[in-house]
Amino acid sequence: MKTEQFLTLALAITKAIADVHGQNLVHRNLMPENILVNPENLEITIEGLSPTSRLLREAQEARPAHLIEGSLPHLSPEQTGRMNCAVDSRSDLYSLGVIFYEMLTGHLPFEANDPLEWVHLHLARVPVSPSAVVRRVPEVLGQIVSKLLAKTPEERYQTARALERDLRRALVEWKSDGKITPFRLAERDVSDQLQVPKALYGRSKQVAELLAAFDRVASTGASELVLVSGPPGIGKTALVQELHKPIVARRSFFLTGKFEPLTRDTPYSVFVQAFRRLVLEVLSQSEASVAEWRSRLVSALRGNGQLILDVIPEVALLMGSQPRVPELPAVEAQNRFQIAFRQFIGVFARADHPLALFLDDLQWADSASLTLLDEFVTHPDIEHVFVAGTYRNSEVGTSHPLASISDTARKGGARITEIALPRLSTDDVTALVATTLHCGREAAGPSPAWSTDERTAIRSSSSNSSRRSTKEGSSRGTAAMRRGIGTSIGFAVRPIRTTSWPSWSPSSSASPRRRKRRSRGSPAWAFERRCRP
Repeated sequence: MKTEQFLTLALAITKAIADVHGQNLVHRNLMPENILVNPENLEITIEGLSPTSRLLREAQEARPAHLIEGSLPHLSPEQTGRMNCAVDSRSDLYSLGVIFYEMLTGHLPFEANDPLEWVHLHLARVPVSPSAVVRRVPEVLGQIVSKLLAKTPEERYQTARALERDLRRALVEWKSDGKITPFRLAERDVSDQLQVPKALYGRSKQVAELLAAFDRVASTGASELVLVSGPPGIGKTALVQELHKPIVARRSFFLTGKFEPLTRDTPYSVFVQAFRRLVLEVLSQSEASVAEWRSRLVSALRGNGQLILDVIPEVALLMGSQPRVPELPAVEAQNRFQIAFRQFIGVFARADHPLALFLDDLQWADSASLTLLDEFVTHPDIEHVFVAGTYRNSEVGTSHPLASISDTARKGGARITEIALPRLSTDDVTALVATTLHCGREAAGPSPAWSTDERTAIRSSSSNSSRRSTKEGSSRGTAAMRRGIGTSIGFAVRPIRTTSWPSWSPSSSASPRRRKRRSRGSPAWAFERRCRP
């Protein structure tokens, strides 16, 4: 497509998407088939909106690749459920980048043969810039499309309006000069929705420890267990989930399971849940790959396949029906099952693709599951398995079965790493607030002029704040909001007594300096004074 034709059409499409987002809608399935163009007046109609389009931010669970909704070639990385972040309007901008790439080059940025490969490409592969693929494409347009195709939402355009401004500027320059002078993209690109960044703050050391443990498993084959502990809300789950993308990008399996208090009487339920998803993931691969997995399973289980089918029925979709096994006394039957399960794991945990297993909330794990966890990291027949688990340190004492299992595993020669998560430092919280509110660190951080009493407004124990009733001028809603913020950043936020900003509305005609100030002593959040414009 010629440059002027592309710019004209891309501008019209972007304006239509901006209008959709302006109605507080997120499409979630943008592809050429959902964009109708009237060739006479370039009027754009966007089709394919659904009831879920009204969900401005939606957490996306990891699911087997073939069960992911939407067009796989136009899927954003966060829509795969493997990015540890919610889906919002910036997901549409990624899909728009794929469409623009097609318009400029005549082909998709990626080509894949099965759903799982599409997921891998969107997560890990950086596409070649359109201007490098087609020489006549101006460099600026290549930069615009590359920005749209950034893997993390924070690196993309934040709004369709900012993209619209850049395309309009490029079109004006092209019509005027026949070229586009490089300019800074996405200036004044701030969303009207509060976008809290999903990047982890103050956790780089712990992420590096986890990745180093996975690398050791991949290189040596020796299985390893990493236990992450801390109080509720400190970020244990988010920390381990940060590994999902880099592990999947290496073509390894990342399985997750979460223990619940109500399922403690069901042995192995979390392991069954995790391996069910693994089987469905394998089934989403090409026919040739599925046939290879089937052959490996049949060879490894050696007639004991029915034992696995009894606990993970989905395996029948992969292996087909299996012959019944002879009955044995209870102890022998248990030993036979454990051997079969180790053989089953060995099929998927190999040197070329280690198996990563994330077990959340181990403080609620049943004793049978903890025994199986011990086997994962101590039995010589289980290799290339990386296990990361989280637990609340306040609920796991020396008498807890988890403590006993970990001590036994250590004595058996297993490598176990303990990571105790600290609370975020003031600098980390300042960086988070500065990024969220698009202001400098000085504006986001604590004021040097604050009194000692004001500095105690942000405390290191969210539990104390949640038990403390809110007094003057506060409602239950604001109290709940403070608790939510405190949990998300690892701090408690309390109201402080101070002279607050003057209240104003855009319709007011009075000068801000003359408007009535809020009465002295009314509650204000500790960071409000510094970041409110």
